[in-house]
Amino acid sequence: MVKKDIDWTIDINGCWICTSHCRCNGYPKTCVDGKAVSIARLMVQEKYNTILSSGMYVIHSCDNKACINPDHLSIGDHKDNINDWHKRGNSIKKQFDPLIPKLLRIKEENPQLSQSELGKILGVSKGWVQKTLMKERSTVCQTL
Repeated sequence: MVKKDIDWTIDINGCWICTSHCRCNGYPKTCVDGKAVSIARLMVQEKYNTILSSGMYVIHSCDNKACINPDHLSIGDHKDNINDWHKRGNSIKKQFDPLIPKLLRIKEENPQLSQSELGKILGVSKGWVQKTLMKERSTVCQTL
């Protein structure tokens, strides 16, 4: 049972952007029976009147992790998710490269922020922040 009502705003693309719950790596989560669950997953389960097995994924046709609009969500396995992602012209490099200058600017302006805090601000993992900062430091050292 979801303890808190789910609220959202609708953006110009018709995405329902969840405003009532925290995001983990960009995905809104809630607690159901003591476990963290993706709100998009709950929306899909309600839309299709089914319970998704652990190997099933929620695929966002809009590419917006914060979107919980059931019309933008479908069910698939890992392979379906990856194929859909590539079909729309996505790649890891394309997804994260624009964040690097933003990460460096935020870190420079707020040196006290932890890698976890930076990750939350940017909607990425602490590991990505750590790896990116190490790579940037290495690049700076090589140019000196």
